[in-house]
Amino acid sequence: MRTAGAVLVALAALLLIIAVSYETTVTSFDSDFLQRETYNLGKLQTQIMFLHAGLGFLITGCILIGFGAVAERMDALNLPRFKQEIDDSDQIFPNAEVIESTPIAPQEIVSEPEISTVEAPDEEITSTVDQRRKSLAVVAIAAIFAIVAFIILKNENLI
Repeated sequence: MRTAGAVLVALAALLLIIAVSYETTVTSFDSDFLQRETYNLGKLQTQIMFLHAGLGFLITGCILIGFGAVAERMDALNLPRFKQEIDDSDQIFPNAEVIESTPIAPQEIVSEPEISTVEAPDEEITSTVDQRRKSLAVVAIAAIFAIVAFIILKNENLI
């Protein structure tokens, strides 16, 4: 998924470059020495289509990259991806202990219950933080592209 997302982001960059550099005027000659540039509505529409396609590919690529990162993380943790895999709870948590409990009336509690914690290895926490930072960076870059595109379109009075 991440590869497809990266390909779409690269294609989006290409389409956005084409849209920004697309010439939307045609040259017309009034006389032998005078020439002027006239905006061609057909070329303007073509430019807008390149821009919209590029932004669509950019957003889709960023979403695919994000979901690919989540899927890779789920695979690394051996978590199920599909509903039929979730039906059997032993597959989700194979080492989990079944705790039988009986309801206790509130007045019978005399002390705070002990909470046991399992410490995760530092490498796993560090890799999770790094992956979250990378995902956040991709989202931030996509947001910056969207804001810049919006500002450009707003300045050109196309929105």
